[in-house]
Amino acid sequence: MVMGDFNIDIERDGDKADKLLEWMDSGSLRPVIPDSNTSLRSNRIIDYALSTNIDLSMQTYEGITSSDHKPLLGVFTVEDDLNREGTRTIWSVFS
Repeated sequence: MVMGDFNIDIERDGDKADKLLEWMDSGSLRPVIPDSNTSLRSNRIIDYALSTNIDLSMQTYEGITSSDHKPLLGVFTVEDDLNREGTRTIWSVFS
């Protein structure tokens, strides 16, 4: 997974967005777009995540920060029972 400021609004930036989407597709990546704009200077979504087969949702933090971008909050969803149970550590192996 990659998160960051891509400076390209996938829904509004035409050719630049198409080139970025083609690049993502070549790497089997998919964009995960937050629920609202990420730039405080414009009504654009230019910060998002790229992932491969990870169940992820993105939100923007609406609190006060020193940045001109809203911070992103990513939430992973785990459906596998094994992941929820955790693992058993045998500590004698480490002593």
